[in-house]
Amino acid sequence: MRLQSYLIAGLSGALLLTACGNPTSTPNVRSGPQSQHPVTYGPNHVPATPGQTLAAVGSVDAVLEGTGISAADIGEAVFGDADRSTDLSRPIALFQSACLKHSPDLAAIARSATESGLDVERPSADQVYASEWTDTATTSLQVNMESAYAFECATTSVVSQSLSAKEAQTTFFNTLGLQPSNGQATTTIDGSRYIISHKMFDGGGFGVNEHAFLLRSNTP
Repeated sequence: MRLQSYLIAGLSGALLLTACGNPTSTPNVRSGPQSQHPVTYGPNHVPATPGQTLAAVGSVDAVLEGTGISAADIGEAVFGDADRSTDLSRPIALFQSACLKHSPDLAAIARSATESGLDVERPSADQVYASEWTDTATTSLQVNMESAYAFECATTSVVSQSLSAKEAQTTFFNTLGLQPSNGQATTTIDGSRYIISHKMFDGGGFGVNEHAFLLRSNTP
């Protein structure tokens, strides 16, 4: 337990170095579904998701260099048994019950996440962030979190790197009963068209990857 606490303390220090400071020079350490977009500094700019930990791997390695603690050590302590799990059923089920069933109703999505056992936050009137950490999984639900899209609902989870992006994508679309084209599928909700997709974020030395399942629209 003392070793785990020490590793987590080291990780916290590394994240502080990567996430704080002058907004004009701070790197984008987010690894949620909107990480490809420029950071928008607001009420949720402080690291909050497991994926932000993954994206900071380079900085963590630099900070911990010479301490004898590796990124893999941190990953094992922080993510528990996630480095041995390849189960994405939880985030996919959450995507179905919250994103697909209730979009674009943010209040209904938040209620669904709460009913599914996640801790839910409302950083702003048009945002939802929910999370769940267990020994075997780190799962999140995000709606419009610093997103460049008019609407975006996403669920994420951290699992073993032995699960490939292709395998995760196949499982996702097969579960939904959809045939993707170029890695995407479309659906219509209340007359509006939405794009469904999957994205994997490489966890590098942490020994885990984050998978995001996305429902987005470019129109309100």
